Amino acid sequence: MASQIAKGNDFTQRASVDSKDTHAAILDPHGCCDTPTDDLDPAEYQRFIRKLDWHLVPFFGLLYLFCTLDRINIGNARLFTLEEDMNLSPAQYSWGLSIFFVGYILFEVPSNLALRKFGPARWLARIGVLWGGLSMCQAAVTNFAGFFILRFLFGMSEAGLFPGIIYYLTHWYTRKEISVRIAFFYVSAALAGCIGGLLAYAIGHLDHVGNLRAWQWLFILEGIPSVLLGVVTWFYIPNSPSEASWLSPRERQYAVTRMAQDYTDVKDDRFQWSQFKSAIFDYKVPFYMIMFLGFLNPLYAMSLFQPSVIRDLGFSSWQAQLLTIPPSIINATITVLMSWHSTRSHERAYHVALPAVVGATGYVLIAFLTSGTARYAVICTLLSMYNASLPPTLGWLTNNMVGSTKAATATAIVVAFGNLSGIISGQFYRPDEAPRYVRSHMINMGFLLAVAISAITLRFLLQRDNRRIDRLMAQKQALLDDAANAGLEPEPVASSVVPSTLLEGNPALAEIDRQLPESVLKYPHFRYQL
Repeated sequence: MASQIAKGNDFTQRASVDSKDTHAAILDPHGCCDTPTDDLDPAEYQRFIRKLDWHLVPFFGLLYLFCTLDRINIGNARLFTLEEDMNLSPAQYSWGLSIFFVGYILFEVPSNLALRKFGPARWLARIGVLWGGLSMCQAAVTNFAGFFILRFLFGMSEAGLFPGIIYYLTHWYTRKEISVRIAFFYVSAALAGCIGGLLAYAIGHLDHVGNLRAWQWLFILEGIPSVLLGVVTWFYIPNSPSEASWLSPRERQYAVTRMAQDYTDVKDDRFQWSQFKSAIFDYKVPFYMIMFLGFLNPLYAMSLFQPSVIRDLGFSSWQAQLLTIPPSIINATITVLMSWHSTRSHERAYHVALPAVVGATGYVLIAFLTSGTARYAVICTLLSMYNASLPPTLGWLTNNMVGSTKAATATAIVVAFGNLSGIISGQFYRPDEAPRYVRSHMINMGFLLAVAISAITLRFLLQRDNRRIDRLMAQKQALLDDAANAGLEPEPVASSVVPSTLLEGNPALAEIDRQLPESVLKYPHFRYQL
């Protein structure tokens, strides 16, 4: 009897589903990967993953590319005649950048919760159509008041897209698979900088065509694809794996069951206050908030002002538009490679901290080097590194949040807080700092060092928590063995929640359950990812 209970309640073992990441469909189509369950043979499993990758990741990458393009093209528009035509002072221009993120932050959490209520297809489609339309409307603005109001509405309309996509992907990919998928869709943000420079250079030649200035054509032509993609989203994106018409019935069932094995219930679409409160008070969330804010601030600052910063290195406005392309290409490459290695090594903290430290070093160098060529080389190399911290950070966050409502809430909180950097960074790189921008560069260095410190500190705390969980589960196993030896045989259960008959007669078991995280009570093999 004791051996049967020990076999059925071996809570100290790791989950068998924590297999190596299978990202063959994108990165390694011929690699060897473990199949999480026996439901599909290896060849079928590869085809299944390939279907997910090709149906979801490129589409979301394209959607986020135009989202980023519409957000950062204000920096390209500034090099045309936007400020002069709207009679904007440098301070008014900066406030126009900042107010976008006020609307974005205020509606981030409500938007992510609305996505769960109305379904990803409808809600993400609404976001795409509305933000694309408002982006185009910027071409009609003639003064600061209109600029200020429209930028706020623009930010409000875009709120929820990024955390919504992250939340959506966590219902399709396991904890070990998610980071590299986030990287592939997120890398489109870096490509937006590359494409944005090329488009701005080309659209600049439309100045005065149709009585419109170049910056007006920029907003119009880059907003149209967003509206069209929003319409496509309504029909293309299934709300859950069980609704994916491009999967076979067997694959749809497998998609649901494998996520249940990976601590994600894709059928649980109810809002749960207990999980909402758990996300609010989880001590890990503030660390992720600091990390997200820490690398988004320099990222936004450089995205919004990079054309101006490069121009002030001694290049013309036309040259500056084109010189934004190489950093974007390098950025995209490093982001994918770093996320791939993070996934292969099953490690997050060091893959967040290292790019942040390299980026901080780059800001010190660019602040004090005198050669324009050398400073541009720093932008292309060291300052293209820290963006690689984002996919591992988001993968780390979603991996450690169990429960549909908790994951959605925590992701929205972290992304909303991180986007405070948009308000802050809008006040960076002021004309009175040109051409060295020492103050802004050094503040960005400080933000990146905060990322590294937070990542390493959180890793230490999670290691401590995992050791504590292992210790408690070992104690629990011993108590269950003692109960079995005493002739009390509990009914088999799917989780580590002990039957009430045993708890009532053994206060020690009840005390252990009280100390264990809810995620471990529901999934006994769950441990925090480091």
